[in-house]
Amino acid sequence: MTKIDYSQELFGLSEGLEKVIERCLYFNPYFRSSAAQLLKLPVFKEFHTADPPSTAPSKISIVADNLDVFDYESGTSSLTVDELIKILRDDIGKLKA
Repeated sequence: MTKIDYSQELFGLSEGLEKVIERCLYFNPYFRSSAAQLLKLPVFKEFHTADPPSTAPSKISIVADNLDVFDYESGTSSLTVDELIKILRDDIGKLKA
């Protein structure tokens, strides 16, 4: 699996938050962490409550999930790595706004 360098976009974030974002950006949803998994990371320890909600109120959707460009069985895409990076960076920009 190709690792994409997001260091420019993540400059200034703590290592813990970088790990959270990195786990959110796996292209293959099978490997992408769920919200429940992410909330168990140490970076969120101070926000833990005794009785957390059972489900999230909504799901974040990114364009890359909705494109029919990736064959998960063969691990191939009809887009180049550069095209995928652009799509993900555009999605990140929308989430920051």
